[in-house]
Amino acid sequence: MRNPARLAAIGFALFLSAGVAAYGQQQITKVGVVDMNKVVNAFYTKSPAVKELMDYWTETETQLNKISKEITDLEALQAKAKNDQDDRAALEYEKKANERKEYQRDLYRYRKLEYDKKFEAVSKSSAFYGDILNVIERIAVRDSYSLILKTTDPAIMYYSKDVDITQDVIEYLSR
Repeated sequence: MRNPARLAAIGFALFLSAGVAAYGQQQITKVGVVDMNKVVNAFYTKSPAVKELMDYWTETETQLNKISKEITDLEALQAKAKNDQDDRAALEYEKKANERKEYQRDLYRYRKLEYDKKFEAVSKSSAFYGDILNVIERIAVRDSYSLILKTTDPAIMYYSKDVDITQDVIEYLSR
């Protein structure tokens, strides 16, 4: 003979376990991303430090564009030399163009690395960065995000624009 109280307790435990399991299955981690560069650029551009940073990148782009023009000119000279069947000159122009391309790649890598370091220093040293983090936290709590990552995080291989909260952060800071 079975004890009805015991059966009821087992039944209740199974019911409770099933309910907890169903609830647990509904708990999906919600991840968001934010483009800190856009947020900082939208609100921090009046700062002398950010202006200096923007000037640094503008100068970098100017240098890179100048080198691109040199490469284009060298490639045009190479094509003309080939057309004139001057193989020695064509080879020399090709060598110079390749050297300029390599220099351009190295310059870009170096300047980008320096820019990123300066950006990090500017954004972390400011009270504004703390304000941004507070806003991100508020949005994460409000919209039930479990995790917010920077779009520049090297661990991010892909993200849908649906999880990008950058515009929400900018709008929140605009208030």
